[in-house]
Amino acid sequence: PLGRKRRLSLLGPGLALGGIDTFHFKIVGDERICDGFGMASAWKEMLRYIQHPELLELPPETLEEDHGI
Repeated sequence: PLGRKRRLSLLGPGLALGGIDTFHFKIVGDERICDGFGMASAWKEMLRYIQHPELLELPPETLEEDHGI
């Protein structure tokens, strides 16, 4: 089920049984609103936060105001 945490059993080195907590999520991206470079940059940044969620607790280095179009 989407968003529900579950335990995944794994075999580690020496056939030691272990496990990790996992959950399923979905991401939707619309390629019509940005070019390939912008999309690739966004996915790279998102992957960084998925691999290191503790970064979400740090304040941003800079804040940019969006003035719209």
